[in-house]
Amino acid sequence: MSTPATYSATQVDAARWRAAWQAVAISLGVLAAAYWATLASIVSIWSHSASFTHGFLIVPVVVYLVWQQRTELQVLTPQLAPPALLFLGTLVLLWCAAHLLVINVAQHFSVVMMIPATLWFLLGGTVMRRLAFPMAYLLFAVPFGEFLVPTLQDITATIAVNALQLTGIPVLWEGRFFYIPSGNFEVAEACSGVRYLIASLALGTLYAYISYHSLWRRAVFILLAAIVPVLANGVRAYGIVMLAHLSNYQLAMGVDHFVYGWVFFGVVMALLFWLGNYFRDTPVVQIAQQQVVHRSSNSESRNNWRWEVLALAIVLCGPLLTFALQREVTAPAAFELQLPPLAGAWSGPHKSNDAWMPKFSGATAQQRAEYRREQQVVQVYICIPSTAIA
Repeated sequence: MSTPATYSATQVDAARWRAAWQAVAISLGVLAAAYWATLASIVSIWSHSASFTHGFLIVPVVVYLVWQQRTELQVLTPQLAPPALLFLGTLVLLWCAAHLLVINVAQHFSVVMMIPATLWFLLGGTVMRRLAFPMAYLLFAVPFGEFLVPTLQDITATIAVNALQLTGIPVLWEGRFFYIPSGNFEVAEACSGVRYLIASLALGTLYAYISYHSLWRRAVFILLAAIVPVLANGVRAYGIVMLAHLSNYQLAMGVDHFVYGWVFFGVVMALLFWLGNYFRDTPVVQIAQQQVVHRSSNSESRNNWRWEVLALAIVLCGPLLTFALQREVTAPAAFELQLPPLAGAWSGPHKSNDAWMPKFSGATAQQRAEYRREQQVVQVYICIPSTAIA
């Protein structure tokens, strides 16, 4: 019986990698087309929310990190990993549930995580271990974290008020509002520092990966990248209040409020990176180890396309399943709403004088009118959401 021929991993036929990257490109193209609405929703949030504008940089950074490891990847052999289909299928089902329940953040996480799941299936576990950080870094592309705004507002107010008291300025503190003898201040949502926190975490995580090799150093620096901007934002709020107070409210008001904030944040991050530079690891020279692998047989190559078609079918199941389920929910052809009856000296319902109508997404039936009594006018709007119809 003859034994299969073996050869060094450095001699792996380049055609195999070429075929693997072609499969990746096709699969990601199908994924983008199938979940285009969800991806467009992510990009829209990047465009309209100052807290997530860094999202435009995440994908180029991930591509660069993968490209940077091309030498290490060349000594490995891409292998299909069928177990990854279980992970991919779970993400598709999670997306379906989130889509039907209109949970945007869950849809975003599911689609973004489908990218590493697809690469895991097409390239194999050995390759994905090399790409673990770039794939995990994709999570920063998900617009997530605004739920922290109320907590960050409270922390900012606490730091600012205590700093003012230490300065000797009397403060009347009521939640997120505080009053000093020269004026009143509020820690609004825009002052919570959530955008500084998210940007700091994204930058700090990337810096820790590039600068350190030991896991504990990376973890400590990422922790600092989360704590420092929160504390710094409280100091920033205190500084803005003091600047406004001492300048008779000629400085740090309006647009200056945000300009000074970003300048301060830039200084803080520069100091954090400068400090982190003192704890860099000694550079480790990694020597790529050659691996002896078996040349794939013709039957294995013929079976690959069947697995790849199955993966594409799983990806397409999400939109098709939600489309089929939504068609099952049929609303009545017509639904009549009754406006409230008249009472006392009121007259109506009358047609409103303007064409304005509240925007209620998914309303099955809606009416708007007004009731009048002498000079008094009451506007009435009634709607029934589609989810309320059994």
